[in-house]
Amino acid sequence: YGADEDPKTDLGKKLSEHFDEILEKFKEALENGKTVKEVTIEKLIEIRHKL
Repeated sequence: YGADEDPKTDLGKKLSEHFDEILEKFKEALENGKTVKEVTIEKLIEIRHKL
């Protein structure tokens, strides 16, 4: 990695992007009348705080 490429930062960005995609899918599912378990929502919130 170059001096300006921190693998942890790059990984964090990728994880955050994927997490945002997952949140968007949940949002779409809820808007279409599908249900999401409370445990799933709690886990997503927990993961988001770690990112």
